[in-house]
Amino acid sequence: MLILSRKLGESIVIDDRIRVKIMRLEGEMVKIGIDAPASVPVHRQEVYDEIQRNNQQAILKQAMTLPKLAEGGGKMPSLPKNTEISETPDRSGSASVAPKSNSKAMKELSMEDVEAINAIRWWHRIPVGLTQGRPFYTPGEVQHGPDGSDYATKRFGLPLDLTGKTVLDIGAWDGYFSYEAEKRSAAMVVASDIALTEPNQVRLEKGNWGANKGFRLAHKLLASKVRFIESSVFRIDEALHEANLNIKKGSNESECPLTYDVTCFYGVLYHLIEPFLALQKVAAVTKGVALVETAISKGNGLTMELRPGFDNDPTNWWYPTIPCLREMLIRAGFSRTEVVFNLDDVRATVAAYK
Repeated sequence: MLILSRKLGESIVIDDRIRVKIMRLEGEMVKIGIDAPASVPVHRQEVYDEIQRNNQQAILKQAMTLPKLAEGGGKMPSLPKNTEISETPDRSGSASVAPKSNSKAMKELSMEDVEAINAIRWWHRIPVGLTQGRPFYTPGEVQHGPDGSDYATKRFGLPLDLTGKTVLDIGAWDGYFSYEAEKRSAAMVVASDIALTEPNQVRLEKGNWGANKGFRLAHKLLASKVRFIESSVFRIDEALHEANLNIKKGSNESECPLTYDVTCFYGVLYHLIEPFLALQKVAAVTKGVALVETAISKGNGLTMELRPGFDNDPTNWWYPTIPCLREMLIRAGFSRTEVVFNLDDVRATVAAYK
């Protein structure tokens, strides 16, 4: 935090666009004037917090509903062959969809475990163990749905049963979807991200601020076998080749597949300056289906909005319409696409098939 001293009548200039001036001093109260473009929202902290709470509640309410499907008559997307959906009756007698799970019983976390978890800045909320017999979630800043709900399937299209399938999670961050795929009996899960093993502040602002600390700790606590490769989407094919070349002779470690039954590409596309190239790279490492989730534009037709730095995030760039995203996926090398989920024309998940 930058701390400055100002006298009555003096100002602070932010980014050549915003001027904050000390207008009046009344006891312990300071009155300020703010001159900012109309496009820049300005709120008192308590008002901003209330807006964020209301927005979060709206997102959670929407995330609990079934996805809006563009095709398929309300069924799950036809993901890789032999992917089964198991149905178990709930207490009300209606059928509810439950993921097939081979997850191990979670261990009780020690105070040292909890302290290590709380020392990291997390993006994902991952159940990594138990405290007093109840699931303990990492304190992630994003919550796609209520803890314990199956938003991984409803919103992101992750198959319920991944038995025998290979899964690649590009842009894995803390690894929620990687570990979820492992729980669903995937034969192999490979996670990739720009891990920034030795980060500096500039690099952190452009990549995973957790610097892979969250992924590594969750991996340890879950006793996971998910493989990790440090790579951006733009060189993921090369990184997979390199990972296999680096396997030590005589090691029991199996090679990483070069193409995957399911490729997860969640929340990455709109952060990239070259989104079409990224989709071509995704297509190159997918042999079954790619699940692409991104922020989208409400515009019409095959258009994509350029929003550099939108919503005060310097990593935000391109926002395609759903028709544009689907067409880009076809042009990138997929044969057909299907809309899995549309969150009020703000975010969407599209399944793209080889």
